[in-house]
Amino acid sequence: QIFNAYIINLFVSVVPMAAGAVLFYKILSSYFQFSKITSLSYSFVLAFSTPLFPFSTNLWGHGTSAAFLIFSLYNFLRKGEKLWFWAGFWAGMSACTDYLASIFLVGISVHACLRGRKSACLCVLGAFMPLSCLALYQYSCFGSPFAPSIAYNNPIYLQEGKTAGVL
Repeated sequence: QIFNAYIINLFVSVVPMAAGAVLFYKILSSYFQFSKITSLSYSFVLAFSTPLFPFSTNLWGHGTSAAFLIFSLYNFLRKGEKLWFWAGFWAGMSACTDYLASIFLVGISVHACLRGRKSACLCVLGAFMPLSCLALYQYSCFGSPFAPSIAYNNPIYLQEGKTAGVL
């Protein structure tokens, strides 16, 4: 059992964050023209000196969501129309992993709309795929694609007068 939990955590949390740190290095060195040592230093700070480190070593969605945001940002910064699909896809995956990442998804979608119809369509199509899977999951588990799972927490942890019992 412990081995299976380790393997799941490795592929769900650790590997995405490690790949995110590598792409963060590429973003800093390629797109912001930081020196290699500065880019490497900032990537190490991101990976080991922020809350992403403990979140990526345990089975939390925060580190995975942050890694997906870095993947999206990387595709957003690269040149080429077709990369808008991947920027939208990874932003959608991030929003599926952590609902607060939807703020980034809205921002990148608005920017894609400002860039033109093709960019907007590709970005929305990319985001639609993971978000439609989330909507199907929410519908099958909770009866509505818009029902947040947090609303179905154990009643012991819910507070009266709070949105969904927690906010």
